[in-house]
Amino acid sequence: MPKAKRNRIVTLSKLSGRGISRDVKGKVIERVRQLLDDFPRIYVFRVENMRTTAMTALRAELRADTRFFLGRNKVMQVAVGKDPASEHLSGSSELGPFLKTGNGVFGTTKEHKDVLEYFSGFEAPEFARSGFVANTEIILSPGHLANFEPNQENELRSLGLPVSLMRGKVMLNEEFVVCKIGDTLTPEKAKIAKLLGIPMAHFRIELIAMWEKETGSVLEIEA
Repeated sequence: MPKAKRNRIVTLSKLSGRGISRDVKGKVIERVRQLLDDFPRIYVFRVENMRTTAMTALRAELRADTRFFLGRNKVMQVAVGKDPASEHLSGSSELGPFLKTGNGVFGTTKEHKDVLEYFSGFEAPEFARSGFVANTEIILSPGHLANFEPNQENELRSLGLPVSLMRGKVMLNEEFVVCKIGDTLTPEKAKIAKLLGIPMAHFRIELIAMWEKETGSVLEIEA
């Protein structure tokens, strides 16, 4: 069984993170420690192609037995403890090195094998954003662009598409290469792909490490 740790005073003013109030830092520490107290297993995870709507849907789907938290990593490191002397629960400080920029944590009552199985097959298609490396070739042929309404002509022109209106239809005047595989999408090209309804990205969760309360140990999870 994990040994209990007495409450310790944390000097919030020493924590990094400009623009974060002492009150917010304190709440982050409180919420992370609440996860440690409430759940038998805590996971550190990384999000690929973060989307708020997808994350909200995931929280809702797993709300019965899992709670997610995303916060400033330096503050979360303080919450779990930076060393055995300052850790909240036995072994929790070993999560600290995995709490890097962009990573989050979740607590769950699910068995480890069930967590691995769930996230190994979990992904949600999303539209790519600027900077994404295209994995799909999109080439538009001249002619009627049936996906678009006449009132979208100006928007399409602003995105670089050579279009015109003909008898109330949006016409592409010449072949247009939106992207080829390996191209880095510009904001305009990403917007065109979205308007065409072509998702190239996927929202995924990569599991990085797991802390188990019963043993007080941390397991690094291989990709």
